[in-house]
This record gives sequence, C-alpha cells and structure tokens, in this order.
Amino acid sequence: MFVSLARAIHPDDWLPKERPEVIDLSTKLVTSKGHFIISYTVPEPDGEIPLNKMHTWELKITDPEGRPINDAIVVEFGDMPEHRHGMVTNPKTKKARKPGTYTVHGMKFHMPGWWAMIFDVSSGNKRDAIMFNFILGEGESRGCCCTDSPTCECNHGAEE
Repeated sequence: MFVSLARAIHPDDWLPKERPEVIDLSTKLVTSKGHFIISYTVPEPDGEIPLNKMHTWELKITDPEGRPINDAIVVEFGDMPEHRHGMVTNPKTKKARKPGTYTVHGMKFHMPGWWAMIFDVSSGNKRDAIMFNFILGEGESRGCCCTDSPTCECNHGAEE
C-alpha cells in the first residue's frame, strides 16, 4: 500500500537562503545518507520541465546496488529558495507499474527562477531524502527572468 504523507520534512532544513554560485542540476543523485539512488525524468515531448503548466515527473528509486525499491513511501516538497515560497499545487507521488518507478502527479512551477524539489523516501526501516535543483525560464547565464519579454530591462547587450 502506498501512502503520501503531507509535509513530513521541513524545507528550511535543506534550503539555503541565497543562491549558491554553483547549483547541482543533476537528475540522478544518491540520497543524503546513501540509502537510495533516485532519478527523475519529465515525460514531456522535449523532456524539459515546463514553466506554468501542469505535468508529471517519473521517479526511479533503487538501492545503492541498483535494485528497484518497490515499497517506497514518498513525500514531496517543492520550493523557490530565493523567494521563500512553495508551489501553487500539491503534488502526490504514486507507485507506477514498472519496478522501482513512481509517478509524481500535479507538478506545476508557476514562476521562472531557481526551484528545489525535495523527496523524502521511506522503505522498510530506511528513511532518506534528496533535493533536485533546476532553473526555469531564466535567460542565458545572467539570471534574467524576462523570458524574452518585450519590456525587458535586463540590458542583455550591456558590457559586464
């Protein structure tokens, strides 16, 4: 039986207050205590996380040896660390048909910028967590969030 627990983790335990110079944008990571390996994919036509659109994620959860974890309880939390607010939706994770695979329903990132998605995973007597970072809708490497707006005031052509 699968159960999704609401807010079992507190994001302040994981999220920095300011954007680090280097953000790990990996889509496959080992959890903080090393109990699980988790990866995500976005089943959109281009494979990219969409901005301001409902979508799903597919999680793959294995043990360190690569064996699928089929009995995980997954708690999810999405946040914009720089803005100190979460998502406008309340995603839920459910077991999928493939071994070790889970579908996260109700994903919607409504603003451009740096997002963090934390997954708290329990299986048997093991509990561990992971944070995936991603940046949506920012122009080039300058951190512009105009998304090509005709009223952009970011001075894209200005010398640095």
